[in-house]
Amino acid sequence: MKGLAAALLATTLVAQAPTYPHLVLTRTAGTSPATQVLSVDTTTGVVLPLSGFPSDSLPPLAITIDPYNGDPLLALDLGTVSRLVRLQANGTGFVEVHLTDVPGTITDLAVQQDRLLAAVDGTAGGLYHIPRRGGSAQLVHAQPNATTLHGYGPYGTVALLGWTGRPGSGAIDSGVVLVDSDTGLALLGPHTFPNPTGMNLTGAFDLPTGVPRQLLSFADGTFALFAGLIGPPQPLVTSPVVPPGGAVAMHQVAAYAVAPLALGGSAFPFLYEVDPWTGNVSLRSPALLGTPIDFATGLELGAQSLEYRTRCGPVSLTQTVQGIPQPGNTLTIGLQGLANDHGVLVLGLSDFAGGGSPLPLPGGCDLDVAPDAVVLRLTDAFGVASQSIAVPAGTGFLGVVLFAQWLHFDPLGISVSGAFAHRIGL
Repeated sequence: MKGLAAALLATTLVAQAPTYPHLVLTRTAGTSPATQVLSVDTTTGVVLPLSGFPSDSLPPLAITIDPYNGDPLLALDLGTVSRLVRLQANGTGFVEVHLTDVPGTITDLAVQQDRLLAAVDGTAGGLYHIPRRGGSAQLVHAQPNATTLHGYGPYGTVALLGWTGRPGSGAIDSGVVLVDSDTGLALLGPHTFPNPTGMNLTGAFDLPTGVPRQLLSFADGTFALFAGLIGPPQPLVTSPVVPPGGAVAMHQVAAYAVAPLALGGSAFPFLYEVDPWTGNVSLRSPALLGTPIDFATGLELGAQSLEYRTRCGPVSLTQTVQGIPQPGNTLTIGLQGLANDHGVLVLGLSDFAGGGSPLPLPGGCDLDVAPDAVVLRLTDAFGVASQSIAVPAGTGFLGVVLFAQWLHFDPLGISVSGAFAHRIGL
C-alpha cells in the first residue's frame, strides 16, 4: 500500500468540482465508538473527525447526505436489523434523530424526492423507501443480495440497483437493474453476469455513453465495464493496480458530476478516482483513519433552490423563485394563488416543523417548514404575491438554508404550496 500511495502522491488533492467536504464512514479499532464520521476536503487534503453521537457504538453500514438540509444520514448495524439515524448539527455536536429500523443489512443509501432510498442485502433484500424525515420502510423492488445503489440526485426518478450473486442464495448471478424509484418497476434490465466466487459488488456507476454502460467496482479491488445489452463485464486494469480490499464503495465525484469516485478499505484507505476508460488511479485524499466503509459525496458549493414537497389542499398554491440565493443578491419568493385573496409565507431555518417531522395541518396537508418567521401577503388581481429577501454580502452565510412554504386558510382546510430549501452558495 505504501508503494502505491507514494506513486500517486503527485496527483493527490487536485481540485475537481467545487463541493463541501465529502463524509467518510469508518469503523474504529475499538467498540466505543465503533463508528466515526470523517470530513474529507479533497481540495485541501484536510481530514477532520466529526463529533460523536449516541448510537456511535453500533457498527457502521452506509452513509449519505441529505441534499435539502445537509444532515448526515447513517445506517448502523443492529444485527438482523439496520438502524437509520439523522445527525443534526447543534453547536459543536450532533442531535441524533432515529428515523426507522429496517430488517436486513443496509448496504447503500440515496435521497430522492423527499424520501430516503436504501439498498438492503439478504434474501428479503431489495430497494426500500423510507420517508426522509422518518417513518416506516417499504419494499418497492424485491432483489436478494442488493449491495449497491445509485440515485441520480434529489430530483431523480430512477435508481440503479446492483446485487451480488452468491451460491445457494436467492440470486446466484450478480447484476444491475434500472428501476422506477417511485413504483419499483424495472425500466432497463435486469442484466446479470456469473459470480461463482460470491465476490461483493460494491459500486455501479452509470457512464455517459450511447449504450447504457456502468463502471462496476468489487470488494477485491477490481473494476469492470459492463454494458448488459452487449455482453459480460470487461475487466478494467487499474494503473497502479488497486490492492485487494481497495474498493469498498463508489459514488460520484461531485453532486452533479458524471465521473466516479471510489473508496478503499483498510488495505487502501483513500478516496480516489478511477478513469473508466484508461484505468488511471488518482488519489483524492490522504490516508484515512480506521477501516473505511462508505462515503457520501459532498454537496455542491453553488447556490440552490430545491423543492422537497409538492403542493397540497383544495386551493392550488405555487411557490415561485426569482433570483439566486448568493451573497449580495435579492431572493424573491413568490406565490401564485387565488386572485385578490391572501397567502401566508412561512420561513424557517429547519424543515422539521413538528420537532422531528412535518406538522399535520387541518385538512390533511403538512407544514414542512419550522415557523421561525411568518408573513401575511395579499394577492393581486392575477393571484400573485411575493416577499423579497436581501441576502447579506460576504461569506458568513454560505451554506445556510432558508426553508419556505406558502399557506392559504380556507373553511375546507389549510392548503400549502410546495416547500423549498433555498441554500445560500457561491
